[in-house]
Amino acid sequence: MPKTGLARPPPTQQTARKGRLNFLYADVTFLAAYGAIQHLEGPPIEGAVILRFPTMQAARDWYDSPAYQTIAAQRFAGSRYRAFIIEGRR
Repeated sequence: MPKTGLARPPPTQQTARKGRLNFLYADVTFLAAYGAIQHLEGPPIEGAVILRFPTMQAARDWYDSPAYQTIAAQRFAGSRYRAFIIEGRR
């Protein structure tokens, strides 16, 4: 989920805690989270997160879950984000 522009300060500690708790019940692996970025093409981003789920349906179920959508609404109020699901190679 690339972050493309910060419009307000980072989330409160409570929002950040809710975000961490949301991942406790998901079968998800963090592959990258806001590490160093080398911009090569296209408009620059401020940060990105890459998550691995066992299936595309699992990723979509997590994204559509009420727990995540509550957190996402708070994120979207402060920044612009792009999110996508892509099937990996098997």
